[in-house]
Amino acid sequence: MDEAALPQDAATSVLLAASPLLEGVTGRYVDDNQKVEVVAGGPEATGGVAANAVPVPVTPAAKRSAGR
Repeated sequence: MDEAALPQDAATSVLLAASPLLEGVTGRYVDDNQKVEVVAGGPEATGGVAANAVPVPVTPAAKRSAGR
């Protein structure tokens, strides 16, 4: 791993963790400090993140019905 690239590699994580502009923002996929769209996926997909790679949020109603 190129040690010179470490600060650049960490930039997205630091931005998401520390920016007050993103307080309360959830359910987004971010890469290279840019929002990435969720796409259907498959071998023909050329951009975005595949829908099956993004966790589905569990709503309070779903938790109650599952007995959690």
